Amino acid sequence: MRIGSTTYQAICQAAKSSGSPWRALVSNPDVIFADEPTAALDKVSGRNVVDMLKTMGRERGTTTVMVTHDNRILELADRIITLEEGRVVSDVRP
Repeated sequence: MRIGSTTYQAICQAAKSSGSPWRALVSNPDVIFADEPTAALDKVSGRNVVDMLKTMGRERGTTTVMVTHDNRILELADRIITLEEGRVVSDVRP
């Protein structure tokens, strides 16, 4: 998979801010659990990281389960499950 310099910079920024969990991606996992991957990133960098995860899913067959409060990236999701107080309140495939 090729990544552009902007995406590479976003990954580096995310790695610095989150203790470098991005190293796990090198082993080509089947499932990636991403807890707030855009939390410390600006809009563009966050979008680039999510785009990269989506590309990995398409090219490698990787499934990404992401927890986020960042509504800006919801449009990129294949499925959105909303929880409130520990209960599923909606399950949508946009």
